[in-house]
Amino acid sequence: MHLPASSQASRAFTLIELLVVVAIIAILAGLLLPALSRAKLQGDRVACLNNLRQVGLASSLYLDDHAGRVPTMMAYGGRRDDYASLERNSDATVLYGGIPSLLKLGDGRSWRCPADKILRGKIPRLTNDLVSYPYRWVVAWNTLTHDTLKESHFVRPSGQMLFNDIVDTHYTRSHDQLPKGQPLINGVFLDGHADKLRVVFRNPHFGMRYDWSWFFYGPDGRVNRGSPNTGDDVKTGYDVP
Repeated sequence: MHLPASSQASRAFTLIELLVVVAIIAILAGLLLPALSRAKLQGDRVACLNNLRQVGLASSLYLDDHAGRVPTMMAYGGRRDDYASLERNSDATVLYGGIPSLLKLGDGRSWRCPADKILRGKIPRLTNDLVSYPYRWVVAWNTLTHDTLKESHFVRPSGQMLFNDIVDTHYTRSHDQLPKGQPLINGVFLDGHADKLRVVFRNPHFGMRYDWSWFFYGPDGRVNRGSPNTGDDVKTGYDVP
């Protein structure tokens, strides 16, 4: 049976309207999605800094409870002035059951950055779970080179990071621990405050890639060039000039 011409025209017009609506939705989605993506990225940055503030508060409480002594690698197999022992036991700086567990931060949520692509949403709860914010390598090393490393030994507590993003997940989003491009990372400092910080030190032993492991500036106030490593001592090296 054939429909009247008017009915055919009406049905065709409805289809055109539907296509127009779909096109409008697609355009709006194209406009809104980037804005939503930026909003999520900003939200992740804020959440990450809030996590680090909690880490900073817990660090301050730890220092108060231990007469100013910072967590030491001596408790995790490190030996005095033995760099190899630090390397062998480096898991204690990045695993929840290592140094992070000493701060007693509840169920581990504060140790996971929401933008961390390594953990991928996993909240550290078990001994061998990775954390998003490792214990700073240079501080871990100094707990083996000083007798009972204390807060008072740090030359600039407000300018020396203690824990930080393992990679730049928020700003350049390189997801490389030793990137070629200059990263911007979130970190918590010895005085307990959290902030973002641009990595300045470039490690000559890793192809001049950017490296947050060592302090960025040496005792002369100049950027640490790595040969010699002028950012290897908490008494003289720092990150914020």
